[in-house]
Amino acid sequence: MEPSILLSFLKELSAEVSLDRINRFLNAFLSNFYKGYLDFNVFIGESKEKIKPLFDVDEKVWDKNKNFLINIKNPFFRNIKEIPNYSPKNHQAEFIYYYPFYRFREFFGFILIEFGNTLAEKEIDDLNLLSSFLGPIFFSSYLYEKEKEAEKRFEISYDLALFSTRVFDSDRIIEYLLKTIYEGLFDIEAVVFYEIKGNILIPKAKRGKADSLILPIEFSFPGNALRKMKTNVKANELACLVPTRDFVHGILYIRKKKGTFDEDEIKTFEMVSNTLSVALENANFVREIRERKESLEEEIKNLIEKRIEEERVALVGKIAASIVHELKNLVAGVLSVSEIIEIRERDEKIKELVRALKEEAEIMEYLLISLLEIAKPFSLRVEENSIKEMIEKAFSLSKFFVKGKKIDFKFEIEDDFKIMCDKIKMELSLLNLFKNGIEAIERKGEIRVFVEKNEKIYLKVEDTGRGIEEEYLDKIFEPFFSKKEKGAGLGLSFVKKVMEAHGFKIRVSSIIGKGTKFIIEIPKEFIKGSNP
Repeated sequence: MEPSILLSFLKELSAEVSLDRINRFLNAFLSNFYKGYLDFNVFIGESKEKIKPLFDVDEKVWDKNKNFLINIKNPFFRNIKEIPNYSPKNHQAEFIYYYPFYRFREFFGFILIEFGNTLAEKEIDDLNLLSSFLGPIFFSSYLYEKEKEAEKRFEISYDLALFSTRVFDSDRIIEYLLKTIYEGLFDIEAVVFYEIKGNILIPKAKRGKADSLILPIEFSFPGNALRKMKTNVKANELACLVPTRDFVHGILYIRKKKGTFDEDEIKTFEMVSNTLSVALENANFVREIRERKESLEEEIKNLIEKRIEEERVALVGKIAASIVHELKNLVAGVLSVSEIIEIRERDEKIKELVRALKEEAEIMEYLLISLLEIAKPFSLRVEENSIKEMIEKAFSLSKFFVKGKKIDFKFEIEDDFKIMCDKIKMELSLLNLFKNGIEAIERKGEIRVFVEKNEKIYLKVEDTGRGIEEEYLDKIFEPFFSKKEKGAGLGLSFVKKVMEAHGFKIRVSSIIGKGTKFIIEIPKEFIKGSNP
């Protein structure tokens, strides 16, 4: 080979820093000027322990020949059969050329070139000259590539940290990292984030050739691996734990297309995992803060609404109280006149009409008293009262609201129990429940009241009315809520207020077209025995 050709090639090659381009250039040069050339590979590292193949090679073959090859100090050209256990990269290869690389007298790698036939002495001399220049060229490119990849990994960690200051969603943070690793590093075949749920690893997000649903690298979970292991490396696979403050969130798994992970790669991917850990912890913290904020906002909203309702009820109560007071005086006058007429009048038909008027006025007086009870400031006058008597009183008053409907009132009770309660407010509550049932029945139906007793008393009021839609069941006890055309929405809210003030519980169930059931639960401490 002409020296000018070799020097010209070396000049062009020394200007390159890309290993791929150097690989292509050298392949083309050897193919053109060495007839028996088949293949070559370069093995580089900062020390003997770190020497690895730069290009494709069978890892098993490399491990088998490594100790032999890195201890050879001089170049040689030999028949492959003379080298123990050596397996050529190309099956047609019969001869091998070896040239060691030194830097400041320190061994840092070598080149292996395979040939199908022998070479002349001049050709071997030219190879020696070429190889003496290739060492520093490959080493410089190797360090450049390594530094460039390290910078990319640092950039990935930095970009992730920056991204996590703008986004506080764990899933989006993980997806962003995997996308950045897979697209930013050319030698990555697959990257997966495995979430840890108890003893199970779940692939939460993945990029590249990662079809397996289990971790392709050996771990024992949860056990000592989670407590002691930081990073696990096996050939071209790497897995880093991603711990948060209180638990291990998951595992970042990365698989290279070729080669193994060196110490720098391991350290930088550990740094990436730590950055991910901080990002996830911050995301979880922000999520908790937002949930608390939403909860507080909802609580404040409910308190404001409750205050508004209380003020509205208080205002309505004041207005109603003044109106009711005047009406009560008028009704009292009607009752007085009715009594005088009933005493003096001799015509029985007129007397019957007056008695009916008097009965209506008495009912109206009771209803006005009831309205005053609802309107005035809430307080309880607790005494022993008969459940049976209170139900019967409410029944008698509720008949005023029937108005042409055919309604059967049924009352079932084995014993008459006495309970500690405010008599008037309990009667008003029962009256409101009966009135609610009467209004729910269109023409004819049934209102049934029955009492069950074990450790507690269960007072149940059922009607066969049209029922209440499920979406409104949680709202019927709210003040001013009503689906009736002329309803004020105060009756059932008063009932619930009375029950809660006593320490009783009330619940409702309903089926459209079949009716509604109210159940009042009275704790045993309010039961005072039974009548003889």
